[in-house]
Amino acid sequence: MAKRRRRGQNPEDPPDSESQPPSGFIPILVLVSGEDDDERTFVLEAEQTRIGRSPDSDIPISDRSVSRFHAEVLRQGDDFRLVHKSTVNPTLLNGLSLDDSTLLVD
Repeated sequence: MAKRRRRGQNPEDPPDSESQPPSGFIPILVLVSGEDDDERTFVLEAEQTRIGRSPDSDIPISDRSVSRFHAEVLRQGDDFRLVHKSTVNPTLLNGLSLDDSTLLVD
């Protein structure tokens, strides 16, 4: 799920959830994985953010159920789209399998 965080906002504070963020907010991706539901937070500032098992990924995930080049997040203006790239393993978004791509919202 992509959330937007105000520049300088304490990382421990929850991200704001307004659908149209005011200027100065930073989009983030919260990745939840593993048996313990470990959370990792990533700032989405690039035009393309690659997710996968490959060490060349922008967001590396060391899990055999994740493909080397599993998914990517594409920035489209102020919007972000999650694109499924794996031919074998599913990409899950909020527990649901993603077939192609979807716009990320709060």
